Amino acid sequence: MEAKSIHKELVAANKEITLDLFGMTCANCALRIEKGLNKQDGIEEARVNFARETAYVKYKADIQKDTIFEKVKSLGYSASEHSIENKSNLKINTKQN
Repeated sequence: MEAKSIHKELVAANKEITLDLFGMTCANCALRIEKGLNKQDGIEEARVNFARETAYVKYKADIQKDTIFEKVKSLGYSASEHSIENKSNLKINTKQN
């Protein structure tokens, strides 16, 4: 039972976020973001999907979301917390220009 308790604590200590990414132009951009996030202290796992322009990030509860956003920014891209509105607004703005 003690092993189950430790596992539950570890799971509870991790958080997850999906990001909408902006500024990627190729698969290498996605790889750069993924590698950069995975090197960041406190990030347990990061996976970037170039086609969807998103990133899934699992991180320790003791780091702030802003740390993740700042890391993406330091790599030359921008990010926001995933929402359907982010992508639909971007498509609408692009079509109007």
